[in-house]
Amino acid sequence: MDVDNLLGYDKVLELRSLLEEVTDKVIPVWHKNRGIKDFKQMCQDYNFVSISGWRNEDVKDDQFIHFVRHAHRNGCRIHGLGLTRRKVLDRVPFDSVDSSSWLQTILYARLGQKQLDSKFATERRGDLAVLSYIKWMKTQEEYYKKWRHYHD
Repeated sequence: MDVDNLLGYDKVLELRSLLEEVTDKVIPVWHKNRGIKDFKQMCQDYNFVSISGWRNEDVKDDQFIHFVRHAHRNGCRIHGLGLTRRKVLDRVPFDSVDSSSWLQTILYARLGQKQLDSKFATERRGDLAVLSYIKWMKTQEEYYKKWRHYHD
């Protein structure tokens, strides 16, 4: 529930507190406007935190490694929200990332760099979704294998 920009941080803290009353599976999201001190405190207070992976929204690509290293030094895992840039994933051992990029295949009739025939994309939309999903799952598996030693 990443709703700072809609509700404000005070409301987010209030809602987070309510969630924590019913589950210990809360993963807070850090944003730049809170400052580095807040990120460091989150890494002490939680065993799993997250940061936005959207290009240059909160963290620049070359800064992610510093956040991940700090989290790991403090025994905290870290999740990259909306992060699929291979140049980042090749260098930074996130514990997990997510993305909806695989849906772009369906929206724009593209599989990787290949533009698909619009008739095929329309008539075989379900098949296209499966192909795209499998492609991204293989990519995730590749990164899991690459960074597994960081997480064992």
